[in-house]
Amino acid sequence: MAESRPTIRLWELFLSLGVFVILVFYAVTALSSADLMWFWPQSSVPQPSRIVIHNQGQERELTAEMAEFEPIAEAAAQVFSRLDTVALIEVGLSDVTLGLYWNDAVVVEFFYEEPIQFHVPFQAGRPTQLLLPVKGPHADKGLFFRGALGQYWFGAMRVRDPETLLKALEPYTS
Repeated sequence: MAESRPTIRLWELFLSLGVFVILVFYAVTALSSADLMWFWPQSSVPQPSRIVIHNQGQERELTAEMAEFEPIAEAAAQVFSRLDTVALIEVGLSDVTLGLYWNDAVVVEFFYEEPIQFHVPFQAGRPTQLLLPVKGPHADKGLFFRGALGQYWFGAMRVRDPETLLKALEPYTS
């Protein structure tokens, strides 16, 4: 009777190793981002509860009861749902920059009732307010800043295409 030798199937070994590496990568990223859906290309950003437009020292607040609120809120929900960010952009808002934003630039603040969950491969926090520069420092790059409780956090994020929102804001930012 002939002895059969065990055969080593390398493809099974490499397949198992590949699956293991992918699972470890997914688990580490999910734990560090605190989001099981970190890989999902679109976040669910609700409409803001109020919008504040700062235009060179002038402030205008829009609420859901106002007719001009709806198109801007819909554009904001659409634009902030599609990000072009794989890491926080190392830009912070100093007191000088914030002073410039409030007095000499054009920026828009979006306030939310519930914290937003962005699906990104890093810890983005749970912001309840977003700041979008329209004219001035950090404008024209699609950058926005996250924050909560009246404070903005270090690190900007980038939207994929801000044009829809910028067009909706044109009557208030020119």
